[in-house]
Amino acid sequence: MDFNLRLLIDSDVPALQAVYEAAEAVFVHYSGRPAGPDQAATDFVQALTEPERYQFGIFVEGELIGMLDCKLEPDVERQAHIGLLLLTPPYDDPAIGGLALRILTRWLAERFGVDRLETSVPAHAPEEIAFWQQEGFDFTGRQYRRELGEFAPRFLVMGKNVS
Repeated sequence: MDFNLRLLIDSDVPALQAVYEAAEAVFVHYSGRPAGPDQAATDFVQALTEPERYQFGIFVEGELIGMLDCKLEPDVERQAHIGLLLLTPPYDDPAIGGLALRILTRWLAERFGVDRLETSVPAHAPEEIAFWQQEGFDFTGRQYRRELGEFAPRFLVMGKNVS
């Protein structure tokens, strides 16, 4: 299987929108509604305007099957935050997500010297919490609420030292 990550470019936006639409359940889970018809373009442009934020496409056999978003923490040296890790069915398997995360982790460590990763996981998502724990992330004790459409879910911050 040809599996790789690469930075998304503007010509990937239509395929990214198709990923968003194929992973409708994820958007409904987070915001109560599917991604809008221009959500991928909006997210892509927003990522480009944020310093040191990167959106990677996850590809199998040249087909975009997911995306992984990360950002270097501006106030914490050598730390990055993993945002959305999204895979389309039938690729929405923890083994594939873990592989993508490990590739991204190695890139962050080699390119930027990142030695700490953090992510935020909805408190109401035991499967997601279990995935991040399986990947070596622990609870930091920090949490916050974020308004997402009609919802304001509580997010738990999890972290992992990269060695």
